[in-house]
Amino acid sequence: MAIPFAPLIGLLLLASTQAGQASTQAGQASTQAGQASTQAGQVGAPPASVPDTSPAAIQTAAERGDAKAMFRLGQMLASGKGVARNEKEAAMWYLRAADKGDARAMAALGVIYSKGRGVVASDADAIRWYTLAAKLGEPSAMVALGARSAKGAGIPKDLAVAAEWYRQAAEAGSAHGMRLYARALESGVGVQVDDKAAVVWLTRAAEAGDAESARNLGVRHAAGRGVAQDPAAAIRWLRVASEAGDAAAMFNLGLILAEGKGVVEDDALGFKWMKAAADRGDPPAMLRLAIMYRDGEGVGRDATEAYYWSSLAAETVGVELQEKAVATRFELAEGISKQSRADADERVDAWRAARKTAPRTPSPAGGDDPDGATTADKL
Repeated sequence: MAIPFAPLIGLLLLASTQAGQASTQAGQASTQAGQASTQAGQVGAPPASVPDTSPAAIQTAAERGDAKAMFRLGQMLASGKGVARNEKEAAMWYLRAADKGDARAMAALGVIYSKGRGVVASDADAIRWYTLAAKLGEPSAMVALGARSAKGAGIPKDLAVAAEWYRQAAEAGSAHGMRLYARALESGVGVQVDDKAAVVWLTRAAEAGDAESARNLGVRHAAGRGVAQDPAAAIRWLRVASEAGDAAAMFNLGLILAEGKGVVEDDALGFKWMKAAADRGDPPAMLRLAIMYRDGEGVGRDATEAYYWSSLAAETVGVELQEKAVATRFELAEGISKQSRADADERVDAWRAARKTAPRTPSPAGGDDPDGATTADKL
């Protein structure tokens, strides 16, 4: 039997999403492997060659003056993928590519001047490069300028200007821009509220592969917010986001399945998704997983596991669930042996240490972190 769990409608989990994620993708179609060099029907022609994308080949092309190769080499040096990481060298290659008119390289220069990666941090230089890239149609630069306008970072704070930059990025095909513009439309920040238009842009972003937008649509369909209540559509979109690795979507999907919200109850599958969300550090999922272990919901009863997950939840949940998490942990502590508690506490300490020392992975061509870029709604 499902155990009720308090709905968390509108809870926002602010995540740092790089504004220029799309900048690593634009233009890569020009190097698609296997472009046909013969017309249909020709017989005996040699097969089309496949471009050499090895680090050595990219460096050779860059040294010969190929702007796309220069940009790609800069990405590799900034991330350490395929070559030794060297942010100063990355900045040099981005600059060379930008001097040849590569808009993605200009946006990347905006990022590194904003973050001070391989160069001396400079808002003025970051804005200059973002602006040049945006004028050439680079959507990641538009998103970054929108983020800075929303925060007043180096330029005057203007929410209407921010929304306009997001709109332009959305129109240019950026899924990130679509999501941010949808958020502006649904909240009325910088633009007039238009929930129907927000749903349209969220759908486009989700169809373009944006997991947060897919999650948002799933939550909307589950709650009937701005769209018809449709459990099947909710499951579909939440599954899309979950399979893309979105922890908040996994939590929502697990909750719907475990509690049978408009669908056939499936405790086992609900547990699977709840565990996946908790493993990725989602605090409400940790607490819900503790309850599932405690009550044998979709899994065998295990008081020690329940105590472990409730301990993690007590350290990480927001104020809305803090009291419940602490009370659950205290209740479970009384039902297990001293040794079991000690073992679980040791695992909590290891988790805490790993969390503090987890390496930060830089984005070689990301962007300024938009102010409140995520809409991690929870049911």
